[in-house]
Amino acid sequence: MAESEVDRAAAILLRETYFNRRPRPALEKLLVDTFAGQDSPPVSHEAERMKLWTGASKEDRARALVELLDLGDALPKRRRSTRSAFPRIGSGR
Repeated sequence: MAESEVDRAAAILLRETYFNRRPRPALEKLLVDTFAGQDSPPVSHEAERMKLWTGASKEDRARALVELLDLGDALPKRRRSTRSAFPRIGSGR
C-alpha cells in the first residue's frame, strides 16, 4: 500500500516534534483542535476555514484571489442618487 501525502506529513511532524521543533503556535492550535475530539470546544468558523489555506500553494492562493476580485467586479453597481442623503439645513431666515 502506498503511503499517502497526509501520512508522510504526519510522520515528518512527529519526527520534528521529537527533536523539539514545533509548528508556529497558530498551526499547533489548529492541529490540537482538529485532533482533540468531541470534548474540546469548537473552533471558530474562521479558524476552521484557515485550515483549508494553511498548506495552500502561492498559485492556489493567487487563483482564489483572482476569483474573488472577479466576483467583486461582477457585482451590480449601486446607482447613486444625485440628491444628498443628508437632510437640508435651513438658513434660519
